[in-house]
Amino acid sequence: MKDVHIVVEDLGQEGRACNVTEDGIDAAIRLPLDASRLRLNEKSADFIYANVSVRRRDDVECVAYVSLSLYRRLSTPEGQFVPGAVWHKGIVMGGGAMSDFVQRVDQRIGDLTKQLIAEWIKANPR
Repeated sequence: MKDVHIVVEDLGQEGRACNVTEDGIDAAIRLPLDASRLRLNEKSADFIYANVSVRRRDDVECVAYVSLSLYRRLSTPEGQFVPGAVWHKGIVMGGGAMSDFVQRVDQRIGDLTKQLIAEWIKANPR
């Protein structure tokens, strides 16, 4: 595997109410990928899947579960190809002020992306 594309799950109304956007999540993944040997290719069968589940607790606080997975094209015994998760990590983000919530979500996504890249480098030395 040398390239991937990015899939970001729809955030729904609560995510948008907390100012989290699919474009922001995509950008938080792209930044570390651009500095790595793992390349972006929209036609790749392999993909990074981001799922951010956000809940707004009141008018001043949001909480989230942030997860990142790497899916590869795998073959079944019948010869069919299906996506299969080969790496997954997630983190629960406790409440905090809405004023910095988006930055904290983006930071966590970036951190998870860096962890994924580090594991990929271990499995794919030059």
